[in-house]
Amino acid sequence: MWFGHRDVSHAIAENIQTHYRQAFTCWRYGPEDHKRFWWNCFKTQFTWDPQLDAEVRRQWQKLTSKRLKDMVSKAAKEPMDKIITWMTDDIRRSLKRMRETDEEFKKRSQRNRRNKVEEPKAKIGHTQGSISSTMWFNKLPKVLKRRPSAPELFAATHSKVDESGQRKWCDEHARSVYEKYEQLRADKDVQVGSEADDHIFYEACGGWSNKGSIYGLGREGPSLFPRPARSRGSTAAASSS
Repeated sequence: MWFGHRDVSHAIAENIQTHYRQAFTCWRYGPEDHKRFWWNCFKTQFTWDPQLDAEVRRQWQKLTSKRLKDMVSKAAKEPMDKIITWMTDDIRRSLKRMRETDEEFKKRSQRNRRNKVEEPKAKIGHTQGSISSTMWFNKLPKVLKRRPSAPELFAATHSKVDESGQRKWCDEHARSVYEKYEQLRADKDVQVGSEADDHIFYEACGGWSNKGSIYGLGREGPSLFPRPARSRGSTAAASSS
């Protein structure tokens, strides 16, 4: 099976981020509407022999369960002043309360920590921003009276402006990409919100990656930039494996 392919894991993580609307810590407690949404998304992203449906569903649930647990656990451990673009602050507070008051969760966490000491395992990384990209892509036109540009969408999903008016980025990479974009825009004297502005951001962020995504734009990447044929590797990899 092709479930070891990084594009599969990446897609599952993005689907979780796109639809995580209430606080729950693992697959067992996940709402059925969330599970259906994730599975329906997955079916549009990959193809397989119909005879393998049952096995694919089983492997998908296994990997989704692991990704969900890792992602939620990591998000819940972060301080509230750190930006997590795919999870609302209310949900994060609820998760933190669960970790503090749920005795079963505490026991399970202690057991997991002991297991990690006895048998260390590599952490699985993940990307962020899908839910915010979709939300802001639909929200910004009401404010701007036009479709948001790529850098405007990126700034909305990867930064916050504090009380002093200073922009705080979610991480150093996001900050460096935006600074590169600003430098390119200044050098070329391009108007904010123009088509040329989009293309400058595309250059700054590196464009379509080999994994078939554009850094910082989540699921709205294809809405802003046509996907080149060579970036359709995830579906091809799934179909041919």
